[in-house]
Parts: sequence; structure tokens; C-alpha cells
Amino acid sequence: MKREYLLAFHSTHHAIAGEQILKEKDYPVGIIPTPREITASCGLSLRWDAEAIAAGKDEMLKLLQKKHVEWAGLYTRCREEGKNSLWTLAENAEKSLQGDDE
Repeated sequence: MKREYLLAFHSTHHAIAGEQILKEKDYPVGIIPTPREITASCGLSLRWDAEAIAAGKDEMLKLLQKKHVEWAGLYTRCREEGKNSLWTLAENAEKSLQGDDE
């Protein structure tokens, strides 16, 4: 099984800015259309494989927060080869990093 993450955004501006910031740090993220099962204000999301990112999602989210990129929610799913599964909410938006003032 392969774990994937998806970061949904409130606006296209934040989605594109988030992709640019993370790619500048060599994070292997891709921008994709937000899946229908996810309710977000923006039609774009970032997707990545959990094992492809050594630093982990927490470091990525802290970097986005530091750069003032707002996101709507972090979703996850586990995929088996040849099978799709639904995305489920892993962390709720801006409040997930409260107390990490840098």
C-alpha cells in the first residue's frame, strides 16, 4: 500500500504559491485538480507520496505557514495497486499548527 497526502486550498493563488515554495525546496509535490469528494474553495490541490518526502508533512506545513500560505485541509489515503480509495481528512486547516509561531 502507498500512502498519499493531498493539501486543499482556499484559493488558487495559495495553491500555486504553495507549489512554488515547496518545489524550490525540492519537495516532490504535484498540483492536481481537487477531487470531487473534497469540499474546498479552490479547484487546485497539492499531492505527494508520503515515502517520497523524508522531512515529512509537518516540516512542509510549517514552511507554508512561515510563508503565509493558507490551506483548507490536509487529506490522506492509502492506495493499493490498481485500486483507488477516497481521501479522508487528516488535519483541519489553519488550526493544526497553532502554537508554532516562528
